[in-house]
Amino acid sequence: MHRFSKTSLPAHSVHRKIIVPLYAFALASEPVDGSPLEKHGRAQVLEEHYKPHYVYFTVQGNSMDNGTEFSILDGDTLVADTSDLNARQNHIYLWDIPGVGPCIKMLGWHDDLGACLISLNPEHRPFIPLDGARPIGRVIGKLLPSGTVIYIR
Repeated sequence: MHRFSKTSLPAHSVHRKIIVPLYAFALASEPVDGSPLEKHGRAQVLEEHYKPHYVYFTVQGNSMDNGTEFSILDGDTLVADTSDLNARQNHIYLWDIPGVGPCIKMLGWHDDLGACLISLNPEHRPFIPLDGARPIGRVIGKLLPSGTVIYIR
């Protein structure tokens, strides 16, 4: 009987994982408190999905749940690209809002408000962030327990 080791397996079947800090919590709800984005654990990311400028964080809330397969759900682990700070309409960002803390919203346009932050869940109203709000990074995907990142646009 043959015994397999990492060196005897084909290179494509060996998946190295990188241990990264996992941050909590970014609100996916109405901004109501000052929940800080703090390290709360670690996650494993497959090497081919790792970039040093990515940040991994856990979602808290349901305002980004629009009932589709593209929903961002409470408890999901998301990946944000901290090198992409030029906020553009129709993209989802991890925002730092003074007095509120981190939250996940799409930058969009509302007829009554103009440029504003929008939830994917239609039950949550868009809002104009407080002065000093800034993107921490563009949300680029979901981190699965396997260490794979499912990328979004």
